[in-house]
Amino acid sequence: IKEHRLALYSQKVTNGNDIFHEEIYIKLMSNQFNELNAGYFMPMAEKLGLAHQIDLYVLSELSKKTIEENQFFALNLSADTILKESNRVQYLNNLSTILSSRRQFIH
Repeated sequence: IKEHRLALYSQKVTNGNDIFHEEIYIKLMSNQFNELNAGYFMPMAEKLGLAHQIDLYVLSELSKKTIEENQFFALNLSADTILKESNRVQYLNNLSTILSSRRQFIH
């Protein structure tokens, strides 16, 4: 996280005709410059208690992106962020500090 080796990607979610939103997902750049899918590293991050920090990182990085009008995003949150009250409160506090012009595009 501190080395910014997590990269954000997005995938459009559609019904075949209309785009509903873009789902944000992450990959980890390994020391060998391979991209590792979240399914590979998130179970270990959860065991180490780092999943919440990754959720905060994703929110922070997304808030720095240029977001166009009518562009909507979906973020996947870890159980640690959702179920642990202190983590949930911290996440929601961080979300509330994002500029209102950007917050409206994050569901």
